[in-house]
Amino acid sequence: MTRDILQTILRAAGGLQEKAGVFKASAEQRVTFYLGNDGRGLSVPQIEEIRLEDAFVLLKTKEVGQIFAEYSALYAVSTQPPKENAPKKAGFA
Repeated sequence: MTRDILQTILRAAGGLQEKAGVFKASAEQRVTFYLGNDGRGLSVPQIEEIRLEDAFVLLKTKEVGQIFAEYSALYAVSTQPPKENAPKKAGFA
């Protein structure tokens, strides 16, 4: 995948806020990236921020922290928008 293709996918997915090459998911939005090469794969769920750099992409998650990957390692993106009329979860921000 190239930077341009990824940017087009993220814009088409909807529900992500874009500012200066950085896409941020809302708390209810679920974004998963699938990376791999040489027959090995890795899924990175619950991505909060996607930063598009010239030669690589930076993925930020609450659980894993930061993941740096070349665009060539990306092969799929999954987004799940918040469910309509779903009750908000109780808790503190």
